[in-house]
Amino acid sequence: MSADGQRWLRPLAVMMALNAIDALVLWNVFPMHMRGVQPTFTDTMHGVLAIDPFVLAAVVLGAVAFPGRFRVYTVGTLVFTTALAICAFRFVPAFIANQPTPWMGATERAGQYATNVWYAALATVLLRSAGGERATRAGARR
Repeated sequence: MSADGQRWLRPLAVMMALNAIDALVLWNVFPMHMRGVQPTFTDTMHGVLAIDPFVLAAVVLGAVAFPGRFRVYTVGTLVFTTALAICAFRFVPAFIANQPTPWMGATERAGQYATNVWYAALATVLLRSAGGERATRAGARR
């Protein structure tokens, strides 16, 4: 509904919906086991689904759809979350070997929180653009 003729917002909405479906399947169908337990198929699928390309696609489409400050903020978010992902990947060998992985959880959470803040910023931009368009249309009717 917020697209209102903006070409890039519909695919962005589809990517966000696919991300939500991925998250529902990831957490409910393929939960991860605690450390020290023999990994199973659910652990493998959890790792595969956690990659979730729909988030990256949504963020990139958000940058395309909204130029200006939001685009700069989006690029900054992409750089920050990519750096955190690179940091998290270096923990994978220790994780597989069931060795300590200090700061792995904090790194993953920071990336997730940065993405959630981006979603909030996107919602703000959408609300502002929809409110401005409604005001313009209301003024044109008078």
